[in-house]
Amino acid sequence: MSNGKEQKTNAGANPHPNDVETLKVLVDDLIRSLEKEKQKVADLELAMDRLIRKQFGSKSERFVDPNQLSLFTDDSASAATENIEDAELGEDDDEPPPQGRRRPRGGRRPLGENLKRIREEHLLDDTECNCALCGGQLDLRMIKGAELLGYRPPEYFVTEHYHQTGFCNCCDEHVIKAKRPPQMIPKGMADASMLAHVITNKKGDYLPLYRQEEISLRHGFGLPRSTQADWLKRASWTSTILYSWMASRVLRGQVIGMDETRAPVLEPGSGKVQSGRMWVYCGQLEVCPYLIYEYTRTKEGVWPKTFLAGYEGYLQADAANSFDRIFKSNKVWEVACGAHMRRYFHEALETSSLEARIALAYFRRLYKIERMIKPLTPEERREYRQDQALPILEEFKSWIDETKATPKSDLGAALRYAKNHWDAFTRYCDEGWLIIDNTRSERALRTIAIGRRNWLFYGNDGGGRTGAILSSLVGSAKVNCVSPYHYLEDIFEQMPKVRQHPALLPILQAACQQVEFKDGTRPNMVSLEDPIDYLRILKDNPRILTQQMIENELDPDITAALDSMLPDHWLKAHPEHYLPINRRTRLVGAA
Repeated sequence: MSNGKEQKTNAGANPHPNDVETLKVLVDDLIRSLEKEKQKVADLELAMDRLIRKQFGSKSERFVDPNQLSLFTDDSASAATENIEDAELGEDDDEPPPQGRRRPRGGRRPLGENLKRIREEHLLDDTECNCALCGGQLDLRMIKGAELLGYRPPEYFVTEHYHQTGFCNCCDEHVIKAKRPPQMIPKGMADASMLAHVITNKKGDYLPLYRQEEISLRHGFGLPRSTQADWLKRASWTSTILYSWMASRVLRGQVIGMDETRAPVLEPGSGKVQSGRMWVYCGQLEVCPYLIYEYTRTKEGVWPKTFLAGYEGYLQADAANSFDRIFKSNKVWEVACGAHMRRYFHEALETSSLEARIALAYFRRLYKIERMIKPLTPEERREYRQDQALPILEEFKSWIDETKATPKSDLGAALRYAKNHWDAFTRYCDEGWLIIDNTRSERALRTIAIGRRNWLFYGNDGGGRTGAILSSLVGSAKVNCVSPYHYLEDIFEQMPKVRQHPALLPILQAACQQVEFKDGTRPNMVSLEDPIDYLRILKDNPRILTQQMIENELDPDITAALDSMLPDHWLKAHPEHYLPINRRTRLVGAA
């Protein structure tokens, strides 16, 4: 009886049908399911590898493969690469370095002649001053030996200001005192050198204020982070003048490079971090090589459209939706980023190796041309591109149109991106002062990305706008190879004089009259007396002051003073503060 129950149970537990056709269908379904799971696992492994490389791997997208031609085993592949094999084989790898640049060699770098020298003498003992062989008196001389690099911590100092004061001995009433030059922070205790030090550390070296507080304690005088934060805020008020002037120069240029990144900000009262945005606008290299940062709370396209209101020229950016509404105007022409297009094909190397290598070879030829024509004038660059680059681009476009790929594959995405933005990409050949990609803007935002890993977030929206103004000064100095500290120290002594110039006050007043606060109210102009009062409001609305500078002709003295504080102009007057960076070693290239 128990055997019968076991047979009944086993028969009921058997899930397999006895029909052969049904079994075939079941097997086919299982095979398809298995293939889908395998593909899913492969996709997940590929995504995981990309994330690991993105987080921990090299960020370089350089592609050099001398053995590429061994992959082409059929005639079609050979024909596709007939015109690109020279570039792909790396024929320019053996080219001599450009004139004026030497390849780095091993050995110790010479210590700069500009460093302070301290002489330390090592003397022989009295018993060693006679010859050990004959006993005669030795001829003693000082011969230079090793040079050792030393360091002493910086020091804080106090500048005591004394004012010559005149008293009348006749009436005992008239008293006159020599005035002190205006300061960046009126009645503040930080001079220009102190402000330049804190701002360079924060925006140039990415040191949060709490770390600077700890460092100052080691040097004998503690600087509370709250005090430093107040200095940054107040210094940005007067810096708004130069910031707006640089922005007006950028908007007068013929091309602007643009990009944006996250700029986390602390929501007041909630303790939560919101996702703010930091935009960068890069001016034309030959005319206005400045970086203008702008902080906004959201990523909406209304912000760049507002900043670029009235601008006529070329705008180079990636294909983000935020920029679409800008290009609807007939006055702004889109220039796509070649690096973004190339990046799509670089990501397709793992799944479509042959086609991706062919595309990267085309890009290699185009970038080789850009390296060759870099020293030429804009007119010469345009002619060279028309003769050399356009034929390569036409050949590249034909290859893109003929190449087939699955729409959802990496190669399909790369081909679709190239087709959608081809006209904007090739537009860089129209003018010699245009560039092939927008990596300049990406590098400008790298400082923000590195900085937020240290300071994590802005304290509020006002802090974000303060950071944008000060980052613009430091970033513009660095891209022009200017020592940020010496640059800031000097302009912070000059800027207060421009702020107090009587001819600037009407410009500030006209700009403040157009400011509208969030609640719909406008500034009470009656209560504003000193220029610093207007700048305190315009610091959060610098675009209005920029527009006033574009529409109104400034006093010649103010124009000359502001021009002299532009980083590229300032460097001509202070060549001793030229600060080049050797890209190969990341060291200061003094030699």
